[in-house]
Amino acid sequence: MSRLVRLFCIAFCFTFVTTPALAAKRAPAVQTPETYWQKNWSCGHSVKPDKRLVHSLLKSQGLHSVVLQNKVFPILVGHDLEKLGTVLFIQSAQGTWRMIPMAQGERLQGISSSASGYNMMFFSMWMSEGPGSSYTLLRTRKGFTEFDCQSIPFPKTLNKPAWGNEFLDLVDVNINAKGEGTLVGVVALERDGKTTQQWYQYKTNNWGQTWSEAVMVKPPVKTPLGVFFPAVEVPARKAQIESLLRSSR
Repeated sequence: MSRLVRLFCIAFCFTFVTTPALAAKRAPAVQTPETYWQKNWSCGHSVKPDKRLVHSLLKSQGLHSVVLQNKVFPILVGHDLEKLGTVLFIQSAQGTWRMIPMAQGERLQGISSSASGYNMMFFSMWMSEGPGSSYTLLRTRKGFTEFDCQSIPFPKTLNKPAWGNEFLDLVDVNINAKGEGTLVGVVALERDGKTTQQWYQYKTNNWGQTWSEAVMVKPPVKTPLGVFFPAVEVPARKAQIESLLRSSR
C-alpha cells in the first residue's frame, strides 16, 4: 500500500468512523418534542404560556402581532403546523399574558375585529397535509375577558363523489350592531377538466355564536355593513415579545 493511500485511509477512518460514546460527547442530542400541543388543551381555555414554546415559535418565525389599521392589539398569534397548530397569546391590562389554544394542525384564515378590539373573531382551518372540512371560529368578547369556540362545517356538496381537495376560501365576514351577520366564502371546483367557482354564505343572528348551514348564492356577494373590520397579522413587535417572555414559565 502506498504512503498516499495509507494517509487517505487514516483521514477517512477518523473522519467518518466514531463510536456511539464519542459521537454523543461531540454532539449532544437536543431533545425537542414531537408536538407542543397538549392533550388537555381545548379551544378557548386559558393556560400559562410556556417559554420553551415561545422560543420555538420565534425561531420558526411563527409569532405575529395583530393590527387593525394602525392599532396594535394586545395579542400575539403563534402557529406551527407540524408541532402545534394555532394558539393566541393575550395580554391583560396588568401586563401579564395567558395562552388561548385554538386548534391543532390549523392555521388562521382570517381575523375580524370591532374597531376597539372589544369583540374579535379568529377563523382557522386544518392545513396539515391538505385542507380541512370546516372552520374553527374562536371569539374573544368583552375586551378579551370571554372566549368561546365553534365549528363551521363547509358545504356538504364539496369533495363529492370523491375527494377533490376542495375547501371554502374565506372572502368576507361582518356582523351589525344587532348581532346579525353574514360569512361569505368561495370554492374552486374542477369538473371534467374545467375550473369553476361556487359562492356560499352563512348567516348568524347572535353575534356569531351559531351559524346557519351554507347556502349557495350567485356572485357578486356583498356582506352587509357592520361593526367588524378585517385585522391582519404582522411580524411580532419586539416589546410584545419581551413582555411575553417575562410572563412565561
